Amino acid sequence: MKKTLLLFVIVAMLTISHTAANPRNENYFGKRPEKQRTIKKENAPVIRNLSYYTEHQKKNDVLKTKLPENEKKEKDLFSITMQDFSGLSDFSKAKSMKGEITKYQMDSVIFIDQYGGNIWKIELLYDENFWPIRQKNMLWEAFSMSYEIAEDWNYEWNEDGYLTAEWTVIKDFLWGDWGWKDVYHYNEDNLCTEWVKLDYYGGDWVYTDSITFQYDERGNPIELVAYAYDGDSWYKSAEEYAEYDDPYDRQTYYEGYYLDWNGEWVGEGKDIIEWLDNPVERMTHTHNSIWNSTTNDWENWRIITQEWNEDLKCTLQEFLFWDPVDEDWTGMFSGHSIMTFLEDGRPDNECWWNLTGGTFVKGYELDCEWEIYAGEDQVTKKGYRYNADGTSKTQEYEMIARYCDFYQPSYAYENELYTYFIESLDYGGGWEYDNEINRIFDDKGRITFDAQYFFIDENWAYSGVKTAFIAGRFAYDNDDNTIEQLWEYGTLMNYGYGEPEDWVNFSKFDYEYDDFRNMLRKYRYTYPDGTTPTPDWGDGVDYNHEIPGSLLITFPEHYDDPFMMTYLYEYEGNGVDFDELVKTFYYSEKIVESNEEYTITVSANPATCSAIGGGTFEFGTEITIEATPCEDCVFVNWTENGIPVSTDSIYTFAVLQDRDLVANFYCKDAIGDIDADKVQVYYAQDVIYFKNILPNTLVQVVDVMGRIIIENTISENSMPFTQKGIYIVRLINNNVMQMQKIVAY
Repeated sequence: MKKTLLLFVIVAMLTISHTAANPRNENYFGKRPEKQRTIKKENAPVIRNLSYYTEHQKKNDVLKTKLPENEKKEKDLFSITMQDFSGLSDFSKAKSMKGEITKYQMDSVIFIDQYGGNIWKIELLYDENFWPIRQKNMLWEAFSMSYEIAEDWNYEWNEDGYLTAEWTVIKDFLWGDWGWKDVYHYNEDNLCTEWVKLDYYGGDWVYTDSITFQYDERGNPIELVAYAYDGDSWYKSAEEYAEYDDPYDRQTYYEGYYLDWNGEWVGEGKDIIEWLDNPVERMTHTHNSIWNSTTNDWENWRIITQEWNEDLKCTLQEFLFWDPVDEDWTGMFSGHSIMTFLEDGRPDNECWWNLTGGTFVKGYELDCEWEIYAGEDQVTKKGYRYNADGTSKTQEYEMIARYCDFYQPSYAYENELYTYFIESLDYGGGWEYDNEINRIFDDKGRITFDAQYFFIDENWAYSGVKTAFIAGRFAYDNDDNTIEQLWEYGTLMNYGYGEPEDWVNFSKFDYEYDDFRNMLRKYRYTYPDGTTPTPDWGDGVDYNHEIPGSLLITFPEHYDDPFMMTYLYEYEGNGVDFDELVKTFYYSEKIVESNEEYTITVSANPATCSAIGGGTFEFGTEITIEATPCEDCVFVNWTENGIPVSTDSIYTFAVLQDRDLVANFYCKDAIGDIDADKVQVYYAQDVIYFKNILPNTLVQVVDVMGRIIIENTISENSMPFTQKGIYIVRLINNNVMQMQKIVAY
């Protein structure tokens, strides 16, 4: 049995269990984010070392298996813990948290057990701007019959709503109270220029670290200098520098240093990066340098070169490593890979060439043969290893895959939507089957059955007999929501008992949704005897569907549910049914007092139709706006920031804030062939291309529900677009609008 099989089995188990049929695991409020390396103007300005970054552009992995992504991303219900409320942010969250004047404000969260007993409570306080200023995390003390503070978080803000300080002190009767504090300073553009960190010991705040930042004229961080405090004075501990291209703000240069434990300055990395001259992030050249601790200077390490075709497929990827002995770019592991593709983007051939003695010699080749098998696209991918001089080759790998005919061939291939998949290997001892996957799709292209097999026995030795490993069965409702997942062990996971094709139930998930496709309940069952489902655990949520999430003041800010939550549930299986644990969310019930006036702006799309009822109104005023279609047009919906808010042409609501509402109409003659003298629109490989586009054209990409997915004013001949599906592209210039349908696959 091959040594790599056990690792592959483990990877396969992880892969097959993380499917789009399995709703994603998301916390309702979000956990404390990990520190990010990516530079974004709205995030912590941490300069990125890109020495590891370019390889991700190569997308021709051979031994990769995964289930496809569902188009609908479902939110898993999640049990909130005290840790999820331990502070507002790390440094990457030092940005505006300004609340809006809304009707309902979250005051507290209370967790009680199934018997009504108190467990813990979170109290939330706000200032007059509805910015959070205090959060008390409290545990129920049975002896005193009251809540005792475990964590007390405090926050301060500047007048623009940017966090200037956050701190907490933890009560610890064993080791003494301790805590930490972060302080942020900003420039006139509200870009963070300094972060200072303090720790709390022995009743005093003590400085520990500080970081200062400088930016270019477009807000990109170009200099980071870190300092440490030794108890008496500050000393420099790290520094990083970066440059960016214009106008796309992609990092083109990085250089970083840090102070090691011996007090010596050491280089962290040095990179020079070049990109394609378009907004799509495709690297063309990277020069990486590493630090030489002997010379205390930079030395060459690696050059990566990438070439791309018109469809932005990588056709060449070259790695050259520095040889410090010969002082040239012929170091070990140097070589390049050349890729060719069919017209629709499917792979044709890939060949890796080793750089040997200054000459490129073939080392490994993958060749694809495409055909139609029983109505499905089938690829046979063969892998060949060449001899030392690259003159002859021997096949050692073969993969056959058939793809679901519901999807376009290139899309099915790229997303691994196969109905049949089998791999076989030959490392010199003869051909051996490695693993096989069988899938069934319904008439909507959804996976209903997914099974994986290996050709081994119960001792994990190669047997040549296809033996069941793990399988999933999935059911959906008419809205494409997953309502049931049934997972089954095969003979291999069932300790070798049974026939090779036997399946035994081991877990099941049931899901419930509201009329808005929001998940309400999730229940997990196990099968101790392989046949009878036994309640294990679950979670759930209740919504007040009359209160949309946009009308809530919540804290932390990560509340992204579509409606007000009234209860969160946990369920514990008792062998027969589920015991219910409850987390309760409370809100202030009074309308926030305000004498301010707000502006409601209404407009029609296209402008030839009519939208009326906007104006300036006092807070709380109930108004009605009305959309009237023009000739050959019908009303679709009202949208706000591209998001549908009503499908009623006469829309009534209370004025609680400024709003910009657009009445959208569908016009019968708006979609059709585009004349040659007009803009032509087409899609390929995550990019929308335009021909004959005028400068400063407003481009809107609209989905089938009428929602504006992206909106940009452009003058270029392309724009990135990574979403998949059928869309309408609107092009507006000088009050003239054109529309064309695209299929993004």
